[in-house]
Parts: sequence; C-alpha cells; structure tokens
Amino acid sequence: MEKFTNGIPFFKITVAFITGILAANFLPGIPAYFLVSLVMALIFLYIRISRIKTTGSVCLASATLMLIVALGGFIRRETSVKAPASYNGDCYHAFLTEYPVAKTNSLKAELMLTEVVKGDSVFRVSEKIIAYFKPDSLSEKLAAGDRILFKAIPEEITNQGNPYEFDYKKYLSRKKIFRQIYLPSGKWLRANTPAPFSPKISAEKIRARLLNIYRENNIADEQFAILSALTLGYKDALNPEIKSVFAGTGATHVLSVSGLHVGIIFLLLNVFLKPLKQGRGGRPVFVGLILLSVWFYSLLTGFSPSVLRSAVMFSFIVVGENMRKPTNIYNTLALSAFILLVIDPQLIFDIGCQLSYSAVLGIVYFHPKIYNLLHFRRWLPDQMWSLLVVSITAQITTFPLALYYFNQFPVYFWLSNYIVVPASFFLIFLGITIILLSPVHILSSFLAKIVSYGLWIIYELLEGICQLPCSLIENISIDGLQLTLLFLSVICAMYFTTKLKANYLIGIISLFILFYGINIFRKAACSGENEIIVYNSPENTVLHLLKGRENYVIFCDTVKPNPSELTNIKNVQTAKFLKPPEFVQMNNGFEDKNLFIKNKVISFLGENILVEPEEKNIPEISFRFCLSEFPDTSLPRNTIIISPVQRLKKGFVPDSVFLLKKEGAFRYIF
Repeated sequence: MEKFTNGIPFFKITVAFITGILAANFLPGIPAYFLVSLVMALIFLYIRISRIKTTGSVCLASATLMLIVALGGFIRRETSVKAPASYNGDCYHAFLTEYPVAKTNSLKAELMLTEVVKGDSVFRVSEKIIAYFKPDSLSEKLAAGDRILFKAIPEEITNQGNPYEFDYKKYLSRKKIFRQIYLPSGKWLRANTPAPFSPKISAEKIRARLLNIYRENNIADEQFAILSALTLGYKDALNPEIKSVFAGTGATHVLSVSGLHVGIIFLLLNVFLKPLKQGRGGRPVFVGLILLSVWFYSLLTGFSPSVLRSAVMFSFIVVGENMRKPTNIYNTLALSAFILLVIDPQLIFDIGCQLSYSAVLGIVYFHPKIYNLLHFRRWLPDQMWSLLVVSITAQITTFPLALYYFNQFPVYFWLSNYIVVPASFFLIFLGITIILLSPVHILSSFLAKIVSYGLWIIYELLEGICQLPCSLIENISIDGLQLTLLFLSVICAMYFTTKLKANYLIGIISLFILFYGINIFRKAACSGENEIIVYNSPENTVLHLLKGRENYVIFCDTVKPNPSELTNIKNVQTAKFLKPPEFVQMNNGFEDKNLFIKNKVISFLGENILVEPEEKNIPEISFRFCLSEFPDTSLPRNTIIISPVQRLKKGFVPDSVFLLKKEGAFRYIF
C-alpha cells in the first residue's frame, strides 16, 4: 500500500486538490479575497520553511504545500460554479451545438445563446440552454451548427420535486446549463448565417456522416443502436429495453466509450503504425499520429469523462515509452485526474468519472495479486482467467458506487464480460472497417451483415443471462454513511492483500457488520411510518399510500402510468424498503383492511381524502385534504386544498393550498 504514498507525488497532490473541491461544495461562499490572501501567506510560509533542512521542517513544508493545493482546488471549484448572467430580451440569437434528439413529444437539443436583443441594444452572451422543439418539417431538419432566432424567454430549470428523484437541475448546473425553453411551431426562425467554428460541432457533423454510413449499409434497430454506441459513443438510439438488458447483466460499460474502447483504438493504431518506429526520424511521427488519432476519437465520441481519462493516460504512456522514460501507472492515473479537475472541477461529481477511475484503480491494484494465485500453461485458459480477474477487480472498487447510484447489482457480470469484452474488440475493428470501406459498397455491405448478425447473437445471449435465476438484485438502498463504510472496507482489503495481517480482515468484517446494522436500523425506522404522497405528475393524478412496508398506488385518471411515474414510485419503494405496491384504479373502487375507495373518496387508516369532487356531491364527513380543481377559485388542476371540505362553497378560497406544479410532491406523514 506504500505505493500510494511514496514515489507518487501526484497522488498526494490530486488528493489535496480533490479535498479542496469537496470542501468548496460543502462550504461555499467564502470571500475570494480571503482565500487569495491565505494562499499568498501560505506560499510565503512554505518558502521560508523549505529553506530549513530538518526532518520536522520538511514535513511542515509538505503539509503547507498540500494545504496550498487544497485551497487551489477550493478556489477553482468556486470560480467554476457561477451561473452566467441571464438576460431577458425581446429576441434571442443562438446556434445548435448538437443534433436534435427525438423525445416523447418533442425534439431536444442544446443551444448556445450568442446575442440578446433588448430594444435598440444588443448584448453579446455565451450561455448554454436546453431547447425543446415541437416536431415538424422544419425542426426535423435542424442540424448542429444551425443558427435560430426566437422571442420566448428561457425559463429556469426546475425539478418536479418528487421524493428521491434524480436531481436533474443540479446535474445540468454542473454542465453549466441553468435554463431551458420550449419552442412550438411558428415561434422560431432558422437563420442563414453559419455558426462560428467549433471543434465540437465539427465532430458532431462528422459523427452524423459516419452514422449514416451504418444506416446506408442496412444496420438498423437494436444492432444500429448498440454499434453506434460501441464505436462512436452515440447513445441516443438506445431504447430503455436495450439499456435494461445491458444494465441487468453488468455490460453497460461497453455502451459508454471508455478506456476499453480507447485502448482498443490504441492497440489497432499501434499495430498499423509500428513500422514508422523502425524508420529514421519515424518515432516522432508515430507519437504524433497516435496522439492525434486518440484525441480525435475522444472528440468524436463526445469527450465523456471516462474517455478524457483514457486519452490523457494513453498520451502520457505513449510519450513516456517513446522517450524511454518509465511511467508509474498510479502517478499517471493521479496526474490525469489532476489535469481534468483543473480544467473542470465539476467532473469529480460525474458518475462516469467516478466509476472510470474506481475501475482502473481496482484493476491496477488487485489484478496482479489475484491473477498470480493461479497459473495456466495454455494461452486460452490463461486469458479466460485474466478476463475473469479483470471483471472481479473492477467490481471490487466500483460496486459501492453502483449500489449507491443505481440501487442494483448484476450477479452474472463476470459471465456477460466473457461475451461483450472480446466481442467489443472485433466489433470496433469491424465497425471502423465498414466506415473505411464504405466507398466499396459490396465489401462494406458484406461486413455490415456479419456485424448485424454478431450483434444479434450478443444481444440474445445477454437477454438469456437476464433470464437466469437471481440474475439481478434490485431495490438496494444505501445512504452516504453506508457508501463510506463500503469504501473503507475496500481500503482495508487493499491493505490486507498487501500485508496479509488479520487486523485488516477483522476491520473488513467489522465494517460490514456496521453496514448491515445501519440497514436494519433504516428498515425499522421506515416500517413504523405511515405516509400519503401525491406526486407532481403533469399527465396523471397519482397517490402513493404507505403503511410500513405495505403500500398502494392509486391512479385517479384513466391515463395509463408513464415510465416517469413508474420511476417515481420505484424511487420511493427502494428508499423506504417497501414491498411491491398494489396498483389501484380510482374509478374501480377498492376495499381491504387498510384502504377503502368509493365515489371519489379515499379512506386510508382513518384519514379521508376527497378527489376531484363536485361541490353539490361533497359527503358530510371530515377530510384531511382535497385534491381537486374547484370552480370559481381560479386554482389549477391537481391542487391540494387543505381546509375543512364542508365549508367549500361557490367562490370560497381555502385556508391553505399546495400547488403541485410549483411546490413539488405533497407529503403527509402520520
């Protein structure tokens, strides 16, 4: 374990920088002048201390330097989260930075605002926003780089406010997107002037042409979606079913371009360009072509955090090897993280970035130790054993994050990796070959048929793994403290595999006992709660009634539940350790020991709820609250009215109202 502290200077520097970023996340708002003054004072102190050549002074100087780096991380994070100035004008000029993506009832695209017109004044701005276009003949022809004009004022991005939902607002704010807009037909114009040059837009256009090559060679449906994600990082064609199959088998990592994909590209380039190293003066050309190709591929696939990590690491490795200077993999890993976080400190909160670095660290540290436990003379068994070890070691360091973010664990991840990892190598090679041979349609079409058939087989095999008994453990709920305990157990495992001391094994066991103790406590706390939740859902009126672990979901409209509503329900089910809910249609009525529904009245554990009544038909009983739109009150639909219902008369304004659309889900715990 000493490898992590000795001889790896950038490990300590990166840890200090990350500490500063995290501190800024939890302690924001410290004045900039105070931080700058503190850094300058510490630099002066460091210079004075470093001149003293004693053991104590060296340690103090090192600690001072780490504190300076941590403050640098604090300041860098503080300067990166400021939202751009928002202007409300009469007209807006913008251009698309990507091709629109089809959603349920709209086309979604990212825009870059460049000008805001207010009266006779024009303000030059630079703000990213999300735009939703109504599908029509004009919006469906939009492409990356197209300029548009519109008058509608962008609105602040908000969450729906449902319990345990994904924080979409924070997710976009970390990408420096704070506003959105809906543009119906006739409310925007396409301008003729081109957008300024942008590497991202150029890469988007190139990728669109390459995707069309796949389509022209009759690669379609699931095969197109998987191949385009696998080779070009285009994931918009992936439907929920494909995502579910890959997630349920632990094979999602091949759909997100990462170190595996960049590594395959690197190996292919290394084979084809190797002769350059033999020629006189060819080594610099070899290095230049490798770096150019790796970074162009990274740009082409969208510059995801995992791709950036891989590109930076491979760049250092290529340069180091060809300068005949050995590279320490841990130092390279830490240096790549430091560079990326200096550029964008928000990457520390990116799930893909966290998983990518955790997986690489696990493989690098644990793989040699576990791999050397068994030895095979023949090549094939040895490679199968190595691949199994890679799968296991990556899971050791990533499973805490997977449980925390995705609430599930694929049991047969090791089996699926035997399929998708070797297949990825050949599919990426064939996918690139199809593009290169596209001028010779006969050859590219022949290869496309092979690829389509291969992808069909892979997808069928993964679906088969999904059908295996206990293939996926779902609805796993852990909190931040439990996540910390799991990572501490991983650190103990690192020490144990290095020093083989019983104390570390006892530490692992103790941490897991504490982990399960917290789980038991959380379950017990939830089992004693009764709660009524009314979700903020624009298409349906959905109530979730909880009695301990028993729960009922009531749909008050005839509209069928959409995926978003089912996700809201599952989030609560997972967080509160609930049993599978009983779904009830309001109009059909219902009765059991906990719940009675009849004539727009819901009675749950003695609490009465009135749903969308007519004033003349209000029963003569007391209600906890009403969910309705009452005439002459000017209240929108799905308004929670908290007031004695018998007092509701024409023109009556209730004592208290709760607007779902504005305030989010309504929750009543009793």
